Amino acid sequence: MKKKIIFISAALLMLIAPHAVTLSQSTIKTKGKVPATRMAGDTLIVNTITSGREIYGYAGPTPLEVKIVNDCIVDVQALPNLESEEYFEPAFKILKEIWTGLTVNDLKEYVPDAVTGSTYTSRALIKNMQEAMKTASGKRR
Repeated sequence: MKKKIIFISAALLMLIAPHAVTLSQSTIKTKGKVPATRMAGDTLIVNTITSGREIYGYAGPTPLEVKIVNDCIVDVQALPNLESEEYFEPAFKILKEIWTGLTVNDLKEYVPDAVTGSTYTSRALIKNMQEAMKTASGKRR
């Protein structure tokens, strides 16, 4: 009897597991269309919700919001994602420190290494930043 229950449980898990990420990701989707860029005073705000939707970390998309003043990165915020905090937070903190203060041109040419222990997550964050810089390059005043 126990073997039958284990077998049925395993079969159900195999059927449900592929849909678990899809169901979870629906909780971080935004309502309506989110513009890739917007201005707030003299600050250009770029997000990668749309342009980075295919850039996956370990658990899914890792969108960023980047604030740029006079071609210089002044702030980077992580947008809602499904990454584990224990891996995401250290990688994001290190990369944010690297990025803050650099110019758009610096970031188009400079690609930091992945953060050890958070390889998938940090690579996705780096790709999202590169995507943000491509968008920002087309929107500079």
